[in-house]
Amino acid sequence: MNTNDLRRIISKSIDKENKTKKLFKLIAQTLEPSHQEDCFNFVKNYIQMTPNLIDIAYNAAQSHGVLQNFQPIFNTIFGYWSEEYDFIPDSNGMIGLCDDAYLSLCFIQEIASSRIPNTNKPLINLDLRNSNQIMRSLIGEPIATNLDQTIAQTFSSLTIQNTLATLFSHPALQMGMQNFGGFNSGMSQYEIDREVDIRLGSMGVV
Repeated sequence: MNTNDLRRIISKSIDKENKTKKLFKLIAQTLEPSHQEDCFNFVKNYIQMTPNLIDIAYNAAQSHGVLQNFQPIFNTIFGYWSEEYDFIPDSNGMIGLCDDAYLSLCFIQEIASSRIPNTNKPLINLDLRNSNQIMRSLIGEPIATNLDQTIAQTFSSLTIQNTLATLFSHPALQMGMQNFGGFNSGMSQYEIDREVDIRLGSMGVV
């Protein structure tokens, strides 16, 4: 999946909304008439701009040589869009894409705020925090918190991966690994798993 796929998904959801008015009717149930159109346009624009901002973040990461650091995040974004039955099922048209867009643009804000290597400048001059907060309020609880937890867990996992990558690239550890020995290719999966537990345990990891 790529951003062109996202644009096709979004286009279909807008076509569906034009026929069903499902999102607008939902907004009309909660807001005064004077605010309904503004709210609808905000949601529509928020969803529509998502693929473009993903492209901007991807290209910026690539041009500054840090794409590998953020590739798991882009994978998570596209993986979530590919799930039809996520926190808000995509079958709900534009309503069903609010969670996809929110998760994506929260990730993009984090990428944008990261620092370019050897500088103190953000990767992208982009501030989506207010828009993300508005969308979070529209999505509501408990879905918003579930999405935030997904985002936090992804960044936590990414931090661990980057820490381990730095650790294992350290020359002193690489010297030690020469005496660590490899795994016997004839081992069963159970034996390999057990060997991993023993070795990581001796290193104080598990």
